[in-house]
Amino acid sequence: MLLVQDGKIAVDDKLSHYIKGTPLAWQAITLRHLLTHTSGLAREAPGFDPYKIQPDIDVIQSAFPLPLNAKPGEKYDYSNLGYYVLAEVIHEVSRIPWTDFLKQRLFDPLGMNATRPTTTSELIPNRADGYLWNADKFQNAENWVSLRPSGAFLSTASDMAKWEAALQTGRILTAASKKEMWSPVKLNNGDEYPYGFGWEVDYFPNGIGTTDVPMIRHEGTIPGFRSAFWRLPSQNIAVVVLSNLDRAGLDNMCAGILVRYMPELMPAYLKRWPATEQK
Repeated sequence: MLLVQDGKIAVDDKLSHYIKGTPLAWQAITLRHLLTHTSGLAREAPGFDPYKIQPDIDVIQSAFPLPLNAKPGEKYDYSNLGYYVLAEVIHEVSRIPWTDFLKQRLFDPLGMNATRPTTTSELIPNRADGYLWNADKFQNAENWVSLRPSGAFLSTASDMAKWEAALQTGRILTAASKKEMWSPVKLNNGDEYPYGFGWEVDYFPNGIGTTDVPMIRHEGTIPGFRSAFWRLPSQNIAVVVLSNLDRAGLDNMCAGILVRYMPELMPAYLKRWPATEQK
């Protein structure tokens, strides 16, 4: 969206305009399709290896022979590969690595000094180790070394608070950019799916359908870690939980934190967890 605001790209541009050599099956894919996981691309490229550092374009090109899972715009189907492609578009348009682009345009201006892409080699003060819960005991999680534009960033609660504060203002993105980013995608048949540009756009608490409390959120998991970022724009409150346990039950935790600060959310909470009312 920063590149859109710069006038360098448009979300309805064809992907093939920015990445050369894309297969014929990819020709109808737009940046909007990639942002909303409606491109039809596979979830992972066959060349992805969590234990190998390699150029994004190599990962992308390994998926060129694959058929699409659906026609672009036909359905929502989460694709990490799609965000590799978007990172390569950032690289092609900005002429710098996407990691540098994020640092220069987002992290440095906001003072998010603890936030960076995947690294298992860099020495980071107070870095948390990741754990698995297996057979009633904790185990060390494996370390993925690959640099992944689809996720796996390192950050802190304080930096995430800075990011939320920026989202509440026009410091990074304009109101028009955020409105488009947080609008449900419209599929080819006219139906909407509750996903925008890298954000799920549904209702509190997630997974129960429509309530009167809109929510903008995303969660993520890699070995040893799980995170959640829930925003309730009408209530002007957000909750971020960063966990070093990859199967941590964060939905109930996030919802519980929100209810603690805003008891008026309890009726919506009980629709998801009705047994709570009996305790």
